[in-house]
Amino acid sequence: MKTKKIKTMDANDEKLCMIFQKFGYTRSVSKLMLYFMHNKNGISRDIEQTTGLRQPEVSTGICILRALNIVSVKEIEKKSRGKGRPTFEYTMKLSMKDLIKIISDRASKHILEIQKNIDDMNNLVKDIKFGEE
Repeated sequence: MKTKKIKTMDANDEKLCMIFQKFGYTRSVSKLMLYFMHNKNGISRDIEQTTGLRQPEVSTGICILRALNIVSVKEIEKKSRGKGRPTFEYTMKLSMKDLIKIISDRASKHILEIQKNIDDMNNLVKDIKFGEE
């Protein structure tokens, strides 16, 4: 039997994952972004082992990252005679710096939207006289 070293997330990765979740990303997408920060590419099986995600979580998260144009996919192995599932390689399309910029910009935009809503609310309620009809 072969021995294979499996990378796992450390305490700093877990903290960063929690921060991504606070920015509105799901747990699976957060773990996948961290995986791709450490690894330029990977196949589903390696991603599952490293992140602790199950296959459906990896697939769903990859779909989201592909829609955000962060990850690309390439079929690397076709099973013979049409049996079994093909193997796909997922590759990070951005640098870590660009990914962090996207996350930061999205969070900044959200903060501005919240501040605008607070200002609108304050402007609308200032003319209401509490308890009077």
